[in-house]
Amino acid sequence: MTTHMKVLPLLVTIALLTLSLNGCMSDTEEDRLRKPLHLTVRVNDDNGEPLANTAIKIHQLVPAGDKFFCLSIPTLAGGGKSCANYKRFPIFKGEFPASGSLDFTAEYLTGLYIEIAESCDKADPKTRRRYFRRTMYTGDLMDKEIITMNPLDKAYLGYYIRYEPCTTRTPPVENWDDYY
Repeated sequence: MTTHMKVLPLLVTIALLTLSLNGCMSDTEEDRLRKPLHLTVRVNDDNGEPLANTAIKIHQLVPAGDKFFCLSIPTLAGGGKSCANYKRFPIFKGEFPASGSLDFTAEYLTGLYIEIAESCDKADPKTRRRYFRRTMYTGDLMDKEIITMNPLDKAYLGYYIRYEPCTTRTPPVENWDDYY
């Protein structure tokens, strides 16, 4: 066997170990993640006015490890393919307050998944309820920030809209998952 053939398995092993450890974080990064954020959510309609009679669901996106055999590759738009896996942990699920804003605390400096379910004007089974959601990642959040939710469908900004059948005026909070 030549020297090159003996070194090749060693290089492959080192490369695999480096890729698998790529998602590990330092103590400083871990301490930063444990900082709670005090945030406010406001919900607006298509005209920028406060939207009443809505239900809201807020989940915290918590890193749950890295995908094995995944390479983070930057793209032309400045984003990239992430190798991180995230789990959603519920922070709040309920009717949106009539005041037009909701204050909450995110326990960790990680991303958020916020979804709004609009009310339906009719109980007609053909009527469709609009759901709009936004996914925000760590770099998008600051303490005491006001997050404005708008019904936008711009995936590149983390906004999405979908429609589901409407059978009640607002979705029953205890059965929120029934609408997915």
